Amino acid sequence: MRELCERYAPDTIIKSGAQAWSHFRKPRAQRQYSHQQEWAQDLLRLAERSTDRVLGHARFTYLQLQQALGISRQSLVRLLNELANRAQMSIRRVRGRNGGVYLATARMIAQYVQSEKGTAQHKPERLVTQAEPVQMNLQIVGIFDGVMRHIKWSQSPIHISS
Repeated sequence: MRELCERYAPDTIIKSGAQAWSHFRKPRAQRQYSHQQEWAQDLLRLAERSTDRVLGHARFTYLQLQQALGISRQSLVRLLNELANRAQMSIRRVRGRNGGVYLATARMIAQYVQSEKGTAQHKPERLVTQAEPVQMNLQIVGIFDGVMRHIKWSQSPIHISS
């Protein structure tokens, strides 16, 4: 660079020292490709605004997410894995009929639990003539450690298995 300036522009003053090329980020509207953090923000916003909810999780297909975010399937899978590893989102991948990707943030799960708790308190209790042992299965996805645990309730103490 210095040789070119000396040869073709001898009157130019060249500053010496550490020269580093600095790149600025264009506004998002002008960029062709987005950064992964922006895709993550868009995905979180999309999940929270979704109206198709199943047990507190927003239901999507991979194709819907690809079209909404404007990214390839591989980039979407990489983004979902990254969000799951950072524990920002609960992600369930379901194959087959009624399958897809079920996404939930901690806020969405908390809202679902509060709404279910509120409806359970307002339901009238029916008269039980004969007590039968009731067994319920509840699947809790660990938001903090990513470990899925199954909790079984019955008349016996609670059993937790991983």
